[in-house]
Amino acid sequence: MATTDDKAAELDAIAEASEEDAARMAGVRLIAKHRAKIKELKGLLRASEKQVEQLDQLVTAYERAKAVRPKPMKVRHRATKSKPAVVPVVLCSDLHICEIVTLAQTGGANEHNREIGEERAERLFRNAVRLIKDEQKRCDIREIVWWLGGDFLVNELHGVESMRSCMQSPIEEMEVAVGVLRRGFDYLLKRLDVEKILVPTSFANHGRTTPKPLVAQAPRYDLEQAAYRLLAMHYQKAGETRIEFAINENPLSVIPVGKVTLGFHHGHGIRYNGGVGGIAVPMNSAVKAWGQSDVTQADIYNFGHFHQVYSAPKFNVNGSGVGTTAMPSGSRRRSSPLPSSSTCSTWSGARKQRPRRSG
Repeated sequence: MATTDDKAAELDAIAEASEEDAARMAGVRLIAKHRAKIKELKGLLRASEKQVEQLDQLVTAYERAKAVRPKPMKVRHRATKSKPAVVPVVLCSDLHICEIVTLAQTGGANEHNREIGEERAERLFRNAVRLIKDEQKRCDIREIVWWLGGDFLVNELHGVESMRSCMQSPIEEMEVAVGVLRRGFDYLLKRLDVEKILVPTSFANHGRTTPKPLVAQAPRYDLEQAAYRLLAMHYQKAGETRIEFAINENPLSVIPVGKVTLGFHHGHGIRYNGGVGGIAVPMNSAVKAWGQSDVTQADIYNFGHFHQVYSAPKFNVNGSGVGTTAMPSGSRRRSSPLPSSSTCSTWSGARKQRPRRSG
């Protein structure tokens, strides 16, 4: 018969075994936790290595593209005896091709994603060709100006909010934008009977790779600036002389078109903040200031950025391909009509003809 001491010893043994089992289980759980953490870190490391590889490829491509130095463009103004000489000017900006906008976000007013964005961009090129061909019935058109005004990307400008409104990484977005624009320019070259397509460019705010906007160094840290160089390099290597890029390193570019001088600026440096009078007040202030310098003086200035179609005697503001978004809800900022489209204006001498929608 077991004594009290024997039972106590047996209980002690069981307790010791339980403590050992508990310690062993705790060790197993700790090892499992560490293994899960190691697996997570390995995944992050692989993602980082992939991103570094993509950035290396971008830097390499950008360095190659930097060698492309297009000459400053000048549009010649010519006329025939039967038709007046006209130069169509197409404003192409703020497409935000891959941005995601749901019907729920806009109350059923608009929907946008990469597929819709690409279709709207292609529609812009198709309709611009239709308008230009229609003008050629009455006018002598040998050159056109196609402004690339920036903000073709969403990028990660607004952190988590931007990442949630776009499935693609910034580099993948840039690849999509380059592909869309290249297909568009190929379509223009194939369909239009013109001698030259002149492409002035402007860098914007959504293409930047820095947390805060830069001033003097802004174009060096801009994905869309790299995209412009890649496009220019593509057509230069292909030996296509009918298209000419003017990749501007300054926020404002001024180009003579016949007897008219046109200014192009994305518009991101002009403060609006929903003030009384809308964008007209800050725009007129900027135009007045630039008009006082021979370097920045132009007859008409062209902008994007504000996602509004607006025309005034001294400036035009382009719309946005993405259309109405969730941003205007509860705010005083207006959106341009759906689908917001770019404007095709024609210029004859010093007289501006009525802008026509090409979207």
